[in-house]
Amino acid sequence: MSISKNFDQFGYLSPFPLLERAECRQLMRHIKSSHFRPPMDWYKGLAISDPIIRELALDERICSVVRKCLGNSIDLWGANLVTRKPGQSHPWHSDFESSSPKGGFASVWIGLQNVSSRTSFSLIAGSHLTGRTVQETRHAHD
Repeated sequence: MSISKNFDQFGYLSPFPLLERAECRQLMRHIKSSHFRPPMDWYKGLAISDPIIRELALDERICSVVRKCLGNSIDLWGANLVTRKPGQSHPWHSDFESSSPKGGFASVWIGLQNVSSRTSFSLIAGSHLTGRTVQETRHAHD
């Protein structure tokens, strides 16, 4: 099955290699440095405030895959940094700005440090086609 058909049907792609370990270490050093700029005006504003994060978000290794899923006209909507403590879960949710069943969006999650198949978040195949966020569905079913 092609990348775009897989994405259309399931709403996600399987993990694929992106950054080398050295690139992850370099990015983590930047995030912990005084040069790291916090997001502007919005918690997903890192692509505006931090040029290193913007450069990563616009990296051709990411954009080439996104273009296969969405076509050539893509916009970078936001970027943020999520930090979790060991054992801390990531709550089930849908990002409201990317939950329309009409599609036209993609979220890219990049694990940088202490990430494995047991620590990454979980996805619900086909949830992008329901017309509701995960939060709305959870509320409707108590």
